[in-house]
Amino acid sequence: SQSIVAGVQGFTFANIQLDASQSGEDVRISSVPVYYADVSGTPASSFSGCQLWDGVTPLNTGGRVINSVTTGTNSTHTLDNSLTIPKGTVKTLAVKCNLGTGASGSARFGVNGGTYSATGATSGNSVSGTANTSYSGTMTIGTGSYAVSVDSSSPSFMVVAAGSTGVNAGVVKFRASNEDVSLTKLGLILTSGDNGDVLSVDIYDGATKVGTAYLTSGTYATSTLTTAVTLPKDTDKTLTLKANLAGIGSSESGTAGRVVKIDPNSAEGTGLASGTTIQVGATAGVAGFGMYKSFPTLALESGSQALGTTGMADGRLIRFKITADAKGPVGIGSLGFSISTTSVSVTNVALYGYTNSTYSSAISGQGTSGQIGSTIATWTYGAENKIVPTTNAVQVPAGQTYYFELRGSVSGATTGSSVVTTLNGDSTAQAITQAVTATTTHSFAWSGNSTSTSNLTGDADWTNGYSIEGLPS
Repeated sequence: SQSIVAGVQGFTFANIQLDASQSGEDVRISSVPVYYADVSGTPASSFSGCQLWDGVTPLNTGGRVINSVTTGTNSTHTLDNSLTIPKGTVKTLAVKCNLGTGASGSARFGVNGGTYSATGATSGNSVSGTANTSYSGTMTIGTGSYAVSVDSSSPSFMVVAAGSTGVNAGVVKFRASNEDVSLTKLGLILTSGDNGDVLSVDIYDGATKVGTAYLTSGTYATSTLTTAVTLPKDTDKTLTLKANLAGIGSSESGTAGRVVKIDPNSAEGTGLASGTTIQVGATAGVAGFGMYKSFPTLALESGSQALGTTGMADGRLIRFKITADAKGPVGIGSLGFSISTTSVSVTNVALYGYTNSTYSSAISGQGTSGQIGSTIATWTYGAENKIVPTTNAVQVPAGQTYYFELRGSVSGATTGSSVVTTLNGDSTAQAITQAVTATTTHSFAWSGNSTSTSNLTGDADWTNGYSIEGLPS
């Protein structure tokens, strides 16, 4: 039993077995009656082109094709040539018919009496067959359709650099019902953002590009696929949207801090069984991405330069590194830390920055020995303590990595004492609206330097650590 579509051609409605396993000789048969049962609402006149098939070979052709059936009766399929069933074997024949476009309801074919013209291949004697009454599964007739939505594999919200190409903007899921569908068009919509931020959207089926959409005006775009994509019925099929972004800056159309969401909006395809054009809407739901001229990536130090297992007497609390995207330098304006301790006291906490992985070459433009901001003499436990550069933001050059170490004075350590230091992230997004001071609500403040090198208090070009890779959420 299964669902099919009106208009399907050459569909296998039943498989009929001719069993000569108990015969003493080969059997020749020249006609086979097939019983038609109208289960619910399907007019018998909807069926045409009914044939018996032995594998890929049609057995009744031309004028012997059955073009009408009657409910509750047998239609005798007279074969072009007698079919030989070798003794000791079972021959399976497929019953295939065309179904009219106006058909509805459900139907089935099967075996229910009738006369079988059969003779012994050697003896020439008539063979009396036994028809065991049985039927195919019920074929329920409907219309082809498919659903379009955002797949669960679509990426979470992320931060990307303007001018990037091939940004994974979302994964679209298709699921066809009742018939396979040849997808020919995909409509997209900007549910957030502006068409000036997105130059084009390439549509990929795996590693193969099958179309491109251009958001030249407004928020809608439709791509006529350069290669039609087959959507197998009752199977999930996904396509990936890869965005090519505008730049940010003078004479560029991209906007810093813009949240861009490119969702599926509509689709068009052709039912491969029915030949019907099927247009559908879509369910939106991509997470989107924040677009900046450049952005940072953070990582805890590892390997030989990690804190190691030598204990806390050296005062080193955490080591981490910040890398600027290759699209441009990144300003760092605020770093929020939390420290929890057991049976130990930490005072005089200070942050230092370095340009090399051995933590020996201090960054310029900051305090003595690369110190960033001021020393926090008394640490407030149970709360976040922020370190903000005294004058200039830390500027990490494009494509380069800077290294940072937070250290303090540790006292009272005994066996079992511990210090856990966390560089904090931000749990909600922050639009580019405010400068950075010691009272900034950001845990981690940074700037993509949209038009020029951002000043801490002179430029409203700062955002927070939401969704920045390497920071806790």
